[in-house]
Amino acid sequence: MQMKKRWITCIVFASLGTALALAGAIGMKFDFSYYKRGELQTFDAQLSKEEYQDKVQSLKIINYYGELNLSTSDSASSLSLSYTAYEENDVKFTISSNGLLSISKGRLLSMPNPWYNPFGYFEKKGTLAIVIPTSWTITDLSLDIRKGTITAQNLTIDNQKIELYSGKVQMDTLKGNRLEIKTYAGTVSIQNATFDELTKIKQSSGKVTMNQLFTKKLSFQASLSQLNVSLASAKEEYAIQVKKNFLSSINVKNTEVNQELYQIEGKMNLSSAKITFLNEVK
Repeated sequence: MQMKKRWITCIVFASLGTALALAGAIGMKFDFSYYKRGELQTFDAQLSKEEYQDKVQSLKIINYYGELNLSTSDSASSLSLSYTAYEENDVKFTISSNGLLSISKGRLLSMPNPWYNPFGYFEKKGTLAIVIPTSWTITDLSLDIRKGTITAQNLTIDNQKIELYSGKVQMDTLKGNRLEIKTYAGTVSIQNATFDELTKIKQSSGKVTMNQLFTKKLSFQASLSQLNVSLASAKEEYAIQVKKNFLSSINVKNTEVNQELYQIEGKMNLSSAKITFLNEVK
């Protein structure tokens, strides 16, 4: 009787595996992205200086799918949203009494890979471009990325936080006091960043690459991940390369390089990391 139950269990799991494989094969042959979604349309919104500038202290952006582009502009006087979506309310924005402006793109089918959609072919699509006037003083930025491709450039904000569940983030020319990156999957790539106090990275999975980072303290924790960081502004080339041993963790500390104070604290598990001090940029 017990052997029979085992065979039944094996048959059930084998059937489920076959069904998922068949669904994947069908999904690869046909694109169901627009199933019962209608056509993508273009929408625009402006958050005027008079209504928002004096209220907004921080900005939170939640992205569930598609593409997001975030940038600043000297010529802009109001924060603008331009997006393509299946309906206008796919993008929503609210401001709280404490000055937090929240912008979210997407709803329904919002999980990165829901159990009923393992291959992602029923996902929504769409793009969102956000332009922030440089005259607006925003001290905190939080990016909550559930899925999608995110690009950002020329952001000068004291505290910046990136939380990535799945997808890809590409950022260029960032400035502030503190940067925090937290990944569950996906890829983060950052070029030319300056954070005066702390850069903190916590990876549950995925890959983080930072090129030409200037920071006084780098703290990282990696599991099942890859981390590559090149630290700028050292007068001589100085490299630390760390690769984990199987089922082990390694702590890395460096307190001083050429009269510049760098503190590196790291812990890894089933991960690899490479940290390099670059020559001084002239």
